[in-house]
Amino acid sequence: MPPARSARFASRPGDVKKRKPIPQRSAAVPVRSIRRERVAQGRDREPLKNRRRRARNRTFITMLAFIVLVFAAGFTCLWLPAFRIQRVVAAGPDAEQIKVSVPPILTGRYKYIFPRDSIFFFPEADIRTYILQEYPDISAISISRTSFDSIAIDSIPRESAFIWCGSTYDAHEPVIVTPTSSTTGSAPTSTSTLPTCYDADAQGYIFASLPEDPSLAETLHIYGPLTASSTANGTILGQQIAQARFIPHTLTFVKAIKSLGVSVGALAIRGDEADLYTQGKTRITYVLGQEASAAALAQSAFPTLNLNNGSLSYVDLRFADKVYFKNVGQDVASSTVSTH
Repeated sequence: MPPARSARFASRPGDVKKRKPIPQRSAAVPVRSIRRERVAQGRDREPLKNRRRRARNRTFITMLAFIVLVFAAGFTCLWLPAFRIQRVVAAGPDAEQIKVSVPPILTGRYKYIFPRDSIFFFPEADIRTYILQEYPDISAISISRTSFDSIAIDSIPRESAFIWCGSTYDAHEPVIVTPTSSTTGSAPTSTSTLPTCYDADAQGYIFASLPEDPSLAETLHIYGPLTASSTANGTILGQQIAQARFIPHTLTFVKAIKSLGVSVGALAIRGDEADLYTQGKTRITYVLGQEASAAALAQSAFPTLNLNNGSLSYVDLRFADKVYFKNVGQDVASSTVSTH
């Protein structure tokens, strides 16, 4: 018998037996991956609203923890000696007094928690108010940090614009007093004394007392009432002249009168009018705020009048186009027409 043909050489497909596929062994799935899959499936089943709320809560807790950490770190820095004021440097008027008087303001705490001498939260407004109240000769100050443990205070002095010598004018002032000589026995030239005068700035703020110097008798003295609010402190320094806003214009008017050869020694403000007093005690009256018209009247009338020898009692510049004057010893005033 002929040998049987192998399946390899079979001519018909039916002659070859089909092989069963060998099953592939699946790789072992890690337990951790299974858990993640289950958790993911559980999340898919959780409502979206709950997931968002939980995410917001986590964000809030994280931010709160961060804020608490920053606050704790900042609070600790406030109490470190490296960030607390140890030195006060001052420049300008009253510098030495300021160095001594400012440190006590920095003692204590804010709300019993924060130190007042912290370089970050020191009481700058309190320092400024204290210096301006205690030292009237200072007009402004600047406070700056020079390091983490020191501050610098620069003060600007007030500039004297005129001297104030009282609320009302005394016709016997100013008088220079010559003391009695113990060697010659000569008598004093007058029994009166010089008025007590003070320096004032352009805003009428009185800030310094002046010594009794005979040379002050030759300077312009200004008299005027003080404001009611400023008289409550009981001292002259730091008070305000009531009609101070008119003073710059009155000083300009005084300069114009002096240019006409009239020696003006005092200026008294009363209500809405002002009186100028010459060295010869002649009174020149005009209305505040009308300096230009009063100067024009004086320019036309004063060349015919002598206001320095004491022969005139007063000159009135309050009326338009006419100047009234009165000689000493006369009962009736005279007038002259202005030609300006």
